Amino acid sequence: MTKTTGSGGPRKPPTGDYPVGRGKPPDSGKIKPGEVRNPHGRSGKPKPAEDPFEEASRRSAKFTLDGVSVTGTAIYAGYLMLMSKALKGDPRALSLMSREQLARLAKGAPPPTAEEVADTVERERLEGEMRAGIVKLLSDLASLKKSGVIDFIDGRAVVSVRVTAALARADSIEANKQ
Repeated sequence: MTKTTGSGGPRKPPTGDYPVGRGKPPDSGKIKPGEVRNPHGRSGKPKPAEDPFEEASRRSAKFTLDGVSVTGTAIYAGYLMLMSKALKGDPRALSLMSREQLARLAKGAPPPTAEEVADTVERERLEGEMRAGIVKLLSDLASLKKSGVIDFIDGRAVVSVRVTAALARADSIEANKQ
């Protein structure tokens, strides 16, 4: 039985030395003997075998701690039990927990969370606005002092008598309009 092409006609078998065209790839594109184009096959690269300790430490475990039933990972259970023994005075547990704490301190603080970073940015923005407001207030006070509108006595701002009288007149004019 001969195979047919898309147009319905029979295909001709390749003759060897031929021009490149439909169904006739160039010699450079042909698979050479010993060449592998898809080394891992259809299913892809095989995954490495998981470390048995990692697999066991992630398993869920149900355990009793001080009379209370607790469910968590095996690592969590181990830490809780070790901490419980250390609190009861077990010297080996105390030694292990102190070494763990020292290792964590040497490692450094964990990186801040996104919420902590956002809080820090917001706090810095508010502090900047407050600084700008204080600087403006102080510059306004300095210009008022320079123009003689206010004076400072014992650290308190005192409005000059001329300004007080002018304000009183303005208030009386406003009251008369109403």
